[in-house]
Parts: sequence; structure tokens; C-alpha cells
Amino acid sequence: MPTGIVLSDDPVLAARSGVYSQTFNARLREIGRGLATEAIGEEPAP
Repeated sequence: MPTGIVLSDDPVLAARSGVYSQTFNARLREIGRGLATEAIGEEPAP
């Protein structure tokens, strides 16, 4: 860590990390399947 930065022992931060990873991967799957067109700036297919 850079000087002046201290890691937190807050367990919520550790839990969030795992959840963010899962939601990020789920979003990538949606984009790959064409289900999240707004995420990549495209119009949904009719």
C-alpha cells in the first residue's frame, strides 16, 4: 500500500468484493448475450 493508506478490517468491504465480482460477471454475460444493450450504448433489438 502507498504511504498513508491503511487497509480496513471492516468485514463488509470483504463481502462487497465478492458480490461485486459476481454482479460484474453476470453483467458481462448479459452484454455477451445482447441483453444489456444500454450498457454498451446500443439500441435493444426489436
